[in-house]
Amino acid sequence: MKTIVISAALAAAVLAAMTGCGSAEKQPQKAVGGQQTTAAAELPTEDFSRLPEDGEESLNYLSDAIDVTFPDVKGRKMYGFKGVEKVAAGNAEQECYIFDFYTYLTKTDEYTKIATVAQVPDTAELYVLDEQTGKYSEPQPSNVG
Repeated sequence: MKTIVISAALAAAVLAAMTGCGSAEKQPQKAVGGQQTTAAAELPTEDFSRLPEDGEESLNYLSDAIDVTFPDVKGRKMYGFKGVEKVAAGNAEQECYIFDFYTYLTKTDEYTKIATVAQVPDTAELYVLDEQTGKYSEPQPSNVG
């Protein structure tokens, strides 16, 4: 299962490099700094599912959007697909692909969970889970330059 997550991350990086920057319509916002993170020696691969074939575009968009949404994150970026879920976000409940976003630092040999992110398929809508409230919201613009 670990290889699926790593393979998905590598495939997303290769596809992102081959497809360029994507649509001009998709412009994610930066998230507020100080996101709560959790470090671990291993990824919880048992929590991840296989990405559906039609979810590849959402993963590609997410991999591009992460750099803008979380500009201060360092390390190798990895994504774990958790499934499809109805999310109360925006003005209505929407069906979203749910991803856990992690980074890996070789210096510390640790995976750090940065956020759980919901992405509405075929749109630029991206929502971040507030772990304390259990609610999804749009990333807030960062106060950092």
